[in-house]
Amino acid sequence: MIPATRDGQTLDPQVAKTAALASKINTYLSVPLVASMVSQHFSLMLANWTVTMPITVGLGFVLVWHWYKVAAKVQGM
Repeated sequence: MIPATRDGQTLDPQVAKTAALASKINTYLSVPLVASMVSQHFSLMLANWTVTMPITVGLGFVLVWHWYKVAAKVQGM
């Protein structure tokens, strides 16, 4: 996509939609990653991880979903 844009070529709209979806999935999957990395520094999350980690991941997903809803939209997507 970057070379095509740089060279002034037209992009296939399906490629742009696929890239946007991959970016969104990557953002959602980063929530459990960051939660597990942070949990190594807080004993409260490690004390009962079967309860705190799902709650933390769930809250993270809700926050990411909300941020996607209120973020500025790109025209044509």
